[in-house]
Amino acid sequence: MMRFLHAVTAPACAALCLGLPAFADTYTGPPTPCDTTLTAADMTGLLVGTPMINHYSMNQNKIGAGCEMGVSTADLYGFVDIAVNDLSPDQFKARTAYSDPKPKPITGLGDEAYNFGTSPGEPPDTTKTEIMVRKGTLGCDAALYRSNGSAGEKLIVPGTEDDIVKRLGALCTKLFAAR
Repeated sequence: MMRFLHAVTAPACAALCLGLPAFADTYTGPPTPCDTTLTAADMTGLLVGTPMINHYSMNQNKIGAGCEMGVSTADLYGFVDIAVNDLSPDQFKARTAYSDPKPKPITGLGDEAYNFGTSPGEPPDTTKTEIMVRKGTLGCDAALYRSNGSAGEKLIVPGTEDDIVKRLGALCTKLFAAR
């Protein structure tokens, strides 16, 4: 997967992961989906506890297009990273065509959707489950990250990969409806 804002996201993720305060006091960009559409209640099927907002996303291609909501303890975390970007069908195909391993198609979600499976995450010592969904000229990239090991799994709602994919898909559907 191509990532757009690693330099911006790494410090923000580190703060979220360490349980520091939410970023609303330092963020000056446009409203994110976590400000306008998604709520803590939307995360109840994915995260255990009350999530904090991080106004940056590893998947956004412009500031304000995405965000993260997460929970943490002293050294463990779980969070959803989600963004909706303007994305033509050709751009969507280009982003999904060269992934290894090949993503699995998801039926009944947007115009086309793919499950990229569960794999090591970008922040160190994490695992992620990721999907991409296209509806018209919008692309939604959503991932559930959690610290590795059984302790990290306790910060997310238990379920299979398919359960997680369905819950992430519901978030994308909600964001598409809001646009």
